[in-house]
Amino acid sequence: MKLFAALLLLASAPSFAADGVSIARDSLEGTLGKFTRGEATSTDVSRDELALTLALGNAGAISKVQYCEAALPQAEAYLLGVREEARVGAANVRAKTNALTLREIVRSSCR
Repeated sequence: MKLFAALLLLASAPSFAADGVSIARDSLEGTLGKFTRGEATSTDVSRDELALTLALGNAGAISKVQYCEAALPQAEAYLLGVREEARVGAANVRAKTNALTLREIVRSSCR
């Protein structure tokens, strides 16, 4: 739940932009390390890639076109991963709802 709140904050609070990019980048690096050791899933990587893209877009470090080109497929990949994890009992309804909400945030910001 804390991660979802952080992702929503990244998507909506420009005043935290610089810190958000640094936090998201550090989180992604940590998750990639865990992934290579078999301690994280591709869904975890997708989530952190999306968080970094949200942070970069929020900070104005990438254009809206770049943001949408990156964030839309990342949001879909994250949702697909959560749905698959839910199918095998590794994710719950809250995780699915959070992933759907993030996808809608991205979609609405790219219209």
